[in-house]
Amino acid sequence: MNLPTTNATMSSREIADITGKPHNDVLKAIRTMEPAWENVNGGKFSLVEYKDAKGQFRPMYQLNKTECLYVATKFNDEARARLVLRWEALERNGFDNPETTRRLDTLEQGLTALMGAMTSLTNIIAQGQSPARQPQPSRTLNPAPEVVDARHLPFDFKPLMGENIRHIAIDEKDWYSLNDVLVNMRVKTGSGQVARKLPQGTAAKIWLYGNTHPAWFVSRKGIDILMHGSRKLRNNGFFNQTNGGLSDGTVQ
Repeated sequence: MNLPTTNATMSSREIADITGKPHNDVLKAIRTMEPAWENVNGGKFSLVEYKDAKGQFRPMYQLNKTECLYVATKFNDEARARLVLRWEALERNGFDNPETTRRLDTLEQGLTALMGAMTSLTNIIAQGQSPARQPQPSRTLNPAPEVVDARHLPFDFKPLMGENIRHIAIDEKDWYSLNDVLVNMRVKTGSGQVARKLPQGTAAKIWLYGNTHPAWFVSRKGIDILMHGSRKLRNNGFFNQTNGGLSDGTVQ
């Protein structure tokens, strides 16, 4: 089907309304591009006047579709897209059709939302950030730890593999510094990563007096699990020794 031909024009004020740009910016863009258009096409853009709210005459341009889309090359992607959609709808449905205006407004709102989302994503990528993601279910055995504030309780040291590790008793349950245990076992993995792999109830985050922040502690069972799961200790025959600082696979 051939599109109906028309000599319709669009004013620079209408262009400003459609693209969301100030009219002065649209005028500036038209004037900047007019010399090149005149060199190629042999004619200038149609300059007319309109009367503003104060009754004063102001300049504006009246452009046909080709001139309008040529000027739109100065605009950003969203502004150009909105202008193209306006011309397409007007040509297909008539310039004075109210239904056309309603549908076009809906299209423009959707396009504005889409372009806004694309702009936000572009800015996030340019700043080296990652788009926000929905939280994923935890794959660890322990949920997010609650800090046990034990700064009001005394702590001491217990021997493990010939070294002393920090120990504290809370509600008649013994807890041992996981970091100290890992250092004595010559394990380089971080205490937080190790703690989250232990069964629930064998690791806890405890804040000792004199420390600036909480730290991970493990129960006797937790130490047993770590030590019996250590390939390095098994290969060294540690559990066959009687002088390793352990009598039953745990701290004394």
